Amino acid sequence: MDTVFYQGVQIFLAVGFFLIAPGLIVRLWIGRLGDASASSFSCFSLIVESFLLSILITGFLGVTLSALQIGLDTVKYLLGVFEIVAVGVLIWATKGLKPKRYFSSALQQSDKWALALIGAFSLMMLFQGGVLDMLADGWWHMAYANQMVLDNSVFIAQHPISGGETNAILYPPLWHLQLALISDLTQLDLPIIWHFMAAFNSALLLSALYVMTVLLTGRKSIALVAVILHVFLVGGLSSYARVGAWPGNFSFVGLYYAFGMIFLISDQISAAKNNVNEQWRAEKPLVVSGSLLVCALVAVIGLHGVAAALFLLGVFAYWLVLGFFQATHQDWQVPRDRWVAGLILVIGAVAGLIAAATVFDSRYRFLFGSPPAYPPYLSLIIPIGIISLIALYKPLHARFSGVRGVARFRIVYFLILAAAILGSVDWAHALELFSPNLDPIGRHVPRDFQDRMGNWVFLPFWEHQLRGGLLWSGIVSLLIGLILPVFRQDRASIFIFSLCSLVFLVLFSPYFFTLTAFIIPLTSVYRVSLLLLSPVIFAMVFHYLIFSRR
Repeated sequence: MDTVFYQGVQIFLAVGFFLIAPGLIVRLWIGRLGDASASSFSCFSLIVESFLLSILITGFLGVTLSALQIGLDTVKYLLGVFEIVAVGVLIWATKGLKPKRYFSSALQQSDKWALALIGAFSLMMLFQGGVLDMLADGWWHMAYANQMVLDNSVFIAQHPISGGETNAILYPPLWHLQLALISDLTQLDLPIIWHFMAAFNSALLLSALYVMTVLLTGRKSIALVAVILHVFLVGGLSSYARVGAWPGNFSFVGLYYAFGMIFLISDQISAAKNNVNEQWRAEKPLVVSGSLLVCALVAVIGLHGVAAALFLLGVFAYWLVLGFFQATHQDWQVPRDRWVAGLILVIGAVAGLIAAATVFDSRYRFLFGSPPAYPPYLSLIIPIGIISLIALYKPLHARFSGVRGVARFRIVYFLILAAAILGSVDWAHALELFSPNLDPIGRHVPRDFQDRMGNWVFLPFWEHQLRGGLLWSGIVSLLIGLILPVFRQDRASIFIFSLCSLVFLVLFSPYFFTLTAFIIPLTSVYRVSLLLLSPVIFAMVFHYLIFSRR
């Protein structure tokens, strides 16, 4: 017991050294440049931002030193010098650090409860540890990190499993680098480090969820309930019980944070446009928020590229739905959301095209020569046609707004849209969700088949990490999310509706699932289910039901 306790202390000291301190120092320096960080949830955002900035700093050092063939074992010395000098200069420049303003200056009751609960839940996970399921690939990720330790470089010389020749980078290496650095410093085996990382991941994930929910709903009580529900609901890939040291789990931290920053940036632009609330704007300047969003997305790409694709898909769905609602709600309260989402999509599209033409060139050559892209291309034309129909609603509505037939236009339009969407869904596949398949063969790779028109399409096996998260909390929250705008047309309801619509179409329609495979690797398309924010949905419903009666 004493040995395990000592190992845990070693690991968490190393976590603080590599994964918190560098980013925290940078974040405090950013605070001196105009960001007072006096918002009442700043302690949560500070935790998340410190982590994201830290892994970028260590990642930059690790890649640079590996490229110069100096070795990863030098990172700890450079980082130590940086932290000592930076802290000394910071103390001298500020006449002493003042962490109180980050953790107690404006903490409300919900913030204090959230901090206490996150601490308690992380302590619980400290005993449970990371789940080492042989059906999963935790052992592969540890082998990859161990190869970095053996080669003393991010760029490995041989395959971590077979030992043969391989590419220098097999996978986004940012998280494996962190595991390698901690193992090098502590001289502990990676399975032990993997175990203790679960507690750290749970604290980060719940903090990011709290930040996102506060920025989305503007209600800390909703964020607090969402944190509690996240622990107790079985939510599939992002479930609290599944938290471990997988790079994908840590990428969710950046994903939640990035979503939250969209709403913060939109509010800041609106405030600047209307020239109001100058003091609030000074607490976190727009340039700081934009820079932190960029850093979060770069970190997500380095951790698990699929999460970055999920972010862009979620933003696209939100942008599309916003145009739909703004056509009939001209005075909608957050018009800047669509502008911010559109800007992110343009930048993401340019970056994606560059990546597709360079890094992923061979992949897309294969995709466009595969069965889903065979003439007459209906497996792609059908979902793109439905998306185009949704996008055209705003200009068509404006065209008919001054005509007496606008009501008739709406009826015809919605009948066509409903028929197109319902016709694209595989209802037999939907029923299989409630009927477990006892044959596990092929559950990891989506099944391929031909539709009634002979088009090759794909759908996921529900057994592949989907049924457990969807039945029953997932399917109930999905249905609630799809009807929320009927009762409320605020930012949170519209955003949740857009994500739920995306999840429904991708998981239940073979055409949208197949189209998404051109953005996300086929075997990872099922991860769209991560955008079903069940804890947030239930927390919103509880809040509305309680306060609507008062």
